[in-house]
Amino acid sequence: RPELSLRPSAIRREGAAAGRRVEAGDVVTGTVTRVEAYGCFVRLDDAAADAPSGLAHKSELADDFVKDPTKRFTKGDRVKARVLKVDEPAEAGGRRKVSLGLKPSYFDGDGDAAMADAGGSGPLAQLRAHPQFDELRRTIQANPAALQQVLQSVGRENPELLQLIHANQAEFLQMMNEPVPPAAPAGMGGGGGGGGDGD
Repeated sequence: RPELSLRPSAIRREGAAAGRRVEAGDVVTGTVTRVEAYGCFVRLDDAAADAPSGLAHKSELADDFVKDPTKRFTKGDRVKARVLKVDEPAEAGGRRKVSLGLKPSYFDGDGDAAMADAGGSGPLAQLRAHPQFDELRRTIQANPAALQQVLQSVGRENPELLQLIHANQAEFLQMMNEPVPPAAPAGMGGGGGGGGDGD
């Protein structure tokens, strides 16, 4: 005999097709909901109810070895991921298990060629080419405690860049500690010459 239910969970299951059905090979975005010793759980944007989230195993978080995922990701981080595998549910109406990869190398040539052409080399060339890069370094050098707030702001505006920073922490810290050219006085066209023997 058929059963009807108006429970919200049942209605969501019926409407699973309303969201985007993820398949292996898809590139998706989402939000980290939990970080464990073995990897990160990510809630996928606009995903169907039968696969609303996925797990990125710690071996899939970065191109280098990740000993402790909690040092690279925190709850609320915005990320870009490639769907590596989707396991169908064991029972009808169950959730599909989604395996994700967050390695930046999964996105090489993925419409991000502009990143490499932005000036400089290395995975963080996009950050170095940003018009506010020097101001960002000045802020962090003057107040290292502001780093976490700056990273949260970067994550909201550009999750892919935040992922690159997490995956290349040594390079990022080196960039942040480089000498910063003196700031041009506000309202000036920058042509005042003040002490311009920069190296």
